[in-house]
Amino acid sequence: MILLIVAVIISIIVAIDRYVASHIFDGVSYDCNLKQTAVEQDEAFAVESVVENNKLMPMLTFTMSEIMPADIEYVGDDEIVMNTSKYATTVYTRDTYLLSHQRMRNERMYKLGRRGRYIFRGGNIVSGDLLGIYTMSKSYSTVKEIVVLPQSKASDDIKTTISGVFGDISVRRFVIEDPILTVGFREYSGREPQKSISWTQTARMGDMMVKVYDHTVEMTVTVMLNIENGTYNDMENCYSVTRYVLEELEKKHIRYDFITNANTSGIVGKWSYISEGIGKNHLMSILEGLGRATYDYFEPFENTIARASRTIYGEKSIIIITPNCSKDYDLAINNLRARCGGKVQIINVANMSNEKGA
Repeated sequence: MILLIVAVIISIIVAIDRYVASHIFDGVSYDCNLKQTAVEQDEAFAVESVVENNKLMPMLTFTMSEIMPADIEYVGDDEIVMNTSKYATTVYTRDTYLLSHQRMRNERMYKLGRRGRYIFRGGNIVSGDLLGIYTMSKSYSTVKEIVVLPQSKASDDIKTTISGVFGDISVRRFVIEDPILTVGFREYSGREPQKSISWTQTARMGDMMVKVYDHTVEMTVTVMLNIENGTYNDMENCYSVTRYVLEELEKKHIRYDFITNANTSGIVGKWSYISEGIGKNHLMSILEGLGRATYDYFEPFENTIARASRTIYGEKSIIIITPNCSKDYDLAINNLRARCGGKVQIINVANMSNEKGA
């Protein structure tokens, strides 16, 4: 009789254990949150892992493994277990538990040392039954991405060339004025032509006043990026020099548009042409694409030049950043010069030194 009672009790315990094992992941969710979507190389960023148990039954013990990019480095203070392979890094959180309707958050700091687009692909949770007989696992898939931007870098020769281009633009912005649009008045200095004198303002102010005119056409720049026939190092230098040029344009408050034949990884919209603009958001829309850019192109550079020509009307400066100066581009570039008034500056990064820019 006692043996029968014991057998019944054991059977009940085993049945409960099997039920718990079969429903251990009911109401359990996992997510991975990135606090930033774009970072600099070797800039620390936070990754938050969230596991939530939304059922009445607790998870008495579980181990979590998360799939992260292969190149990721942990920069936190506490010790963690990581296993890195060629294609991914697995980060482990061991021997923890979740009570009923409890949420666990882990926030850790990492960094990435190379330009590119990186994917966080989710995790795997392993748990067991009450008696320790069974082991179950469940995978949770997420696709969260972060973009590492290229460095801003240029050789001294390239910096000198860019300074010359910007100096020419600044001079033309200063000397060309619109005789129709008046934006204000100032005192006569003796250098202005007589037709600039405003007799109405002179009578009102009691001093000789002249009109201040707007620029005939606001001087703008088209930045063209070519990666056709470039080596790995040449293309990386193209991306870095392009960033340098864009940031210098921002410093000079010069409006610019952008066109390229480089492919990008992931969804970034129509990045092959970014229309004219200026400011932080405009700059970041291009920099993110540079971070996502791959090492293949979707069209020959002659076709890119033809696309650029369709967006140019009147006088405009053009800066071409390229890994080589192939003679195959000569005809297209000459046509481009004729269309924009001859102001085309070519930056060849093939012989760029290893000197780091600002």
